[in-house]
Amino acid sequence: MKHDLNILIIDTDPAIMAGLEKSMKRLGFALCCTATPDSSTEQLEGLSPDLAILGPSSDTSTCIKCIHKLKIIDLGIPILTSCDDEYLQEKAISAPFEGLYYLNPDLKPGEISKTIENALKHKAESELRPDFPVIIGQGREIQDIRKKIRNVSDKDITVLVTGETGTGKELIARSIHYHSSRSRGPLVKINCGALPDELLESEVFGFQRGAFTGAHKDKPGRLEMANGGTLFVDEIGDLSLSLQVKFLQVLEGREFSRLGGTEDKIIDTRVVAGKKSGKVLSERIFSIV
Repeated sequence: MKHDLNILIIDTDPAIMAGLEKSMKRLGFALCCTATPDSSTEQLEGLSPDLAILGPSSDTSTCIKCIHKLKIIDLGIPILTSCDDEYLQEKAISAPFEGLYYLNPDLKPGEISKTIENALKHKAESELRPDFPVIIGQGREIQDIRKKIRNVSDKDITVLVTGETGTGKELIARSIHYHSSRSRGPLVKINCGALPDELLESEVFGFQRGAFTGAHKDKPGRLEMANGGTLFVDEIGDLSLSLQVKFLQVLEGREFSRLGGTEDKIIDTRVVAGKKSGKVLSERIFSIV
């Protein structure tokens, strides 16, 4: 049993969170953090959880929203839910490789420890499977999305995922990566809406020492970091047209140079882009999901 795990406890009741945290520490899990169900994905990601426990105070809808947020952060994160709901209990029992497990709030400490141990074991096993589930749900719309993902995953083509904020573009990008032949390679992401253009260029393409003031050493960009794998470029529509032109050249020629560099580098990086709005230069190079 690994006791250096960071366990995230999510609930609406501070007393319940305190009680669960106390139980975890008695079991030897010294690293615990807490959050409420309305915490944003960014806030939860900042806590760097290895395993999450959803307390019994949240209803089914709230639990499902939390599960979606956690899956965006880490597809394979084990999630233990104490939500007393037949649907969630059925999901936990019938699909252990999705990383969802029902945790009876009345379990003794030894049984809780055993549940955590089984969750970690299943996580390790599921990561060896090329088809472990990513998208939660069985509705017709979800089935259509899964079909589109299967159609593009192994074609190694550039993909554009469209949809408003919060609709799961990153989750789809992760699913495409893990169901593709590049699943053993890295999955790297960058959010174009979170950085100004002057920083975006160096983040995407990297730079050579001396390229600008403060460039004291060489730094690879996200394109290089994703070599052999997938680069997810979120909100690509927020890129300036000049940067989109440069990015288009990379997508068509599979070559680029770092800022301040004199040599072109050949890369083997698949690009999946996300867009909610804004013009994207030459959408003809994308297969759209």
